[in-house]
Amino acid sequence: MMEKIILDDSHTQPWENSTHLGPSPAHTILDLSIYLDVPDNGKNAYKAAKLDSSNHLSYDDLVRLRSAHQAHLDLVVKYVSEHDLKVTEINPARRRVLVSGTAEAIRSAFGVDLHDFSHPNGDYMNHDQPFRIPASLQGIVTCILGTDTRKVASRSAHNATQIEANATNSLPTRIGSFTAMQVAEAYNFPTQYDGTGQTIGIVELSGGYRDSDFDTYFNAAGIKRPNIIAVGPNNPGPLDNPADADGEVALDVEVAGSVCPGAKFVVYFSKSGATQQGFLDVLETAIHDTTNNPSVISVSWGGPEVPGNASYAKQFQELCNDAISLGITLLFSSGDKGSPNGLPGGYLAPNFPASLPNVLACGGTMLKASGSTIESEVVWGELSLGEGASGGGVSTLFALPDYQSNSDVPIVPPSGIKPGFKGRGVPDVAGNAAPNTGYAVYVNGKYGVVGGTSAVAPLWAALIILINQHMGKRAGYLNEKLYQLADTKCFRDITKGTNGTNGSLYSARSGWDACTGLGSPDGMAIMNALTSDS
Repeated sequence: MMEKIILDDSHTQPWENSTHLGPSPAHTILDLSIYLDVPDNGKNAYKAAKLDSSNHLSYDDLVRLRSAHQAHLDLVVKYVSEHDLKVTEINPARRRVLVSGTAEAIRSAFGVDLHDFSHPNGDYMNHDQPFRIPASLQGIVTCILGTDTRKVASRSAHNATQIEANATNSLPTRIGSFTAMQVAEAYNFPTQYDGTGQTIGIVELSGGYRDSDFDTYFNAAGIKRPNIIAVGPNNPGPLDNPADADGEVALDVEVAGSVCPGAKFVVYFSKSGATQQGFLDVLETAIHDTTNNPSVISVSWGGPEVPGNASYAKQFQELCNDAISLGITLLFSSGDKGSPNGLPGGYLAPNFPASLPNVLACGGTMLKASGSTIESEVVWGELSLGEGASGGGVSTLFALPDYQSNSDVPIVPPSGIKPGFKGRGVPDVAGNAAPNTGYAVYVNGKYGVVGGTSAVAPLWAALIILINQHMGKRAGYLNEKLYQLADTKCFRDITKGTNGTNGSLYSARSGWDACTGLGSPDGMAIMNALTSDS
């Protein structure tokens, strides 16, 4: 009998309050994504670009250095084929083999029984124990996805409120709210650029859009509508049915498009929704898109870090290393549920993938401003009012990165999942996010105001697009450079507020904090600082 070993970090647990419905039928068909390790000679290939984005790799060099070995792919294909799993795709650059087969064939190949569960968040399937792989694939196969069908991420757009258009047909706002252009003015974004010649990627795990919504929005805003392209299964947006349009998609595109309308926008839609498999796949599609070649990718989706299947998080991290290698800047929203992040039992946890150390995590503030004058800005922290709060905290998956060594990031508290751990602090930066000071949007034929850190990721992404246009090259990985600017006038330090309730552990303070990171931006100051450093 072939010796099998446990695939490290592949164990999962059912959600709390799940009802076990029984074993999944043996004939159930699933699609699996099997990931392979980065070759030894390519594991550090991203580090030169991390230090200096001018040293980023061409895509051909990325393929040469970081693609899976053909001999390793052949071993995986041979093994799964012997267990009645059909190979549907082999992708060396993504280090991935896609297979399809029955629950019984998966049990035979990988030693896991599949079970069905019911949960208030939706029914799902999960495997009952770690995957087992043949010893011959140890160190080759690193992650298997597709047997856990839970939605692990949700959109961060928060609390849409409908408003009426005014008689002049200009973009309407509610008292206290803003257009994206007004927020950009308050944050001193450069106005001499519009993103021409640049490409921004927007990742979506569901939804779609109506072209007519964007036509109306940008016309009312007095801005030329950007060139918008959809990439995904059956080209899911543009849509004909108004009810199918999604506020998350509209917010992402309309916020960023207001700041950099000259850029090309590519909206990537997930094939498998908000599952681990779907999330990783759609971000891979964006990063490895040699046709559109985005230099900045904005993601407004995430969910709390929880124990289980750490191999998924590690695979995500390697994908981010691909992006760094190519000079792509990745931005993720930090979530809208404050430091508790919706977890039961009093636990605290930051959002993943925002907690990845190689991405820029974007938190939220409540802004009061008139023109370029900021009257006040505090942490967005309205959990007690049911209005949400800036996500933030300390990772239990990723250790404290060097760039945060002087940021006084606290250890994981007793109410965290791994008390005492010295983890990566979230977020890195912030911007206006509170629903009461939110952004005017147009979706489904109606104007509204939407808040959430979901708006902050595309806002910062648009700023970086402008900076890329100014520099004539990719800014790429920015975390270390931005933290070096922590004590300069590049950031507005947020020193008031909290992102929890009842005297939360995380409160604003001078310098970095687990509510708003380094603070909100001075766009021109950041552009000038990055330019002088390039």
